[in-house]
Order: sequence, then structure tokens, then C-alpha cells
Amino acid sequence: MHTKRNNIALFSFFLFLVFVARAGADTATTQADGTFDVPQVFSIAFYTDSNVLYSTGIPFSGMDSTKTWVYADGRNEGDGKSDTGCVCSSNLGVTWYLKIHAEATPPFSLDKIFYYFGQPWNRTLGAPADGQLARSANWYNLPGSPTVIYIAGNGDKINTPDGTLCTFSFAINPSQLAANRLYNCRIVYTLTTSA
Repeated sequence: MHTKRNNIALFSFFLFLVFVARAGADTATTQADGTFDVPQVFSIAFYTDSNVLYSTGIPFSGMDSTKTWVYADGRNEGDGKSDTGCVCSSNLGVTWYLKIHAEATPPFSLDKIFYYFGQPWNRTLGAPADGQLARSANWYNLPGSPTVIYIAGNGDKINTPDGTLCTFSFAINPSQLAANRLYNCRIVYTLTTSA
């Protein structure tokens, strides 16, 4: 009898172990699948800070007609500042182009206004942009039709969230401009994927 009792106890212990092992090994899972849609970003916007002074209006007041080169208000040669800045942002993964042109209201003519454009800054990477200037950094007359001035590099193709900053300085030759007359010139910046 003693053996039978040990067998029952052993059998009961074995059943208990099987129950405990089985109860601890149960696993239940469920899952949720997510889809993520990243919207396309392809934009150009004005940018200002303490070194980029203006956006939609660049004032040239009190110009001295005896000079051949006049900067916008608050600007001096070599001051390290810019008149305007545009941030070009894209996550399309393709080459983009920045174009510029001007529309002068007569009697003002485009041979009187110049722009300076140097290497842009990739704000997302915190480094100079790796694209190519269409012409070397220098002073040029504003063109009368959209003209490519910058071709995006690999780092510009996806430059979100902060974009690529392009800065511009402008100068006017006031000789032969009449005193006390208001002149107007519109500058147009275009971001496009076609050259």
C-alpha cells in the first residue's frame, strides 16, 4: 500500500507539473499593421534672420545718383549680410532647379539692377549645399526671363525638414535715374524640377 500511495502522490505531482508548465507556456498575440504616408514636400519660402534682412520688399531709399553702385537700406559692402533668402525644401528625391528673373516697370530697366548669389546652405545637414551654381558666385544683371542659377546636389534632393537656404544681395546703378521718382522692379524666384 505504501507503494501505491507514493505512485498516487508521484502521479499527482506529475499532473501538477504538467498543468503548471502548460499554464506558464501559453502565449497569445495580436498585431496591428500600420501604413505610413509621407506627404510630398516641394516648396519655396522666404527666410529672414539677423543676417537676411528682407523678404517681399527690398528698400532702396535715398540713393545717391553720383554713385555707380548702391546697396539696399541698412547694407554696406562686405557686411556679411544678405537682402533676401529663400528656403527650398524637397523630399521628392529628384534634382531640382532654382531660377530667378525680374520684371522691371518702365522707365526702370534691368541693366540698372544686379544680384549676387553664392553657394547655398543645406540647413538640414548644417553644411554648404552640394549642388552646383550655374555661374560662379559674382554680381550679374537680373535676367528678364526665368534662368537657372542653382542645380540641386544629392544632399538637396531630400533636404527636409529644414531645406536649402539660398541668399541674395542686390545693388542698383542709380546713374541716369531721375530724382524724386518711384521706380519698381519685381524679382521672381522659381523652384522647379525642369531645367
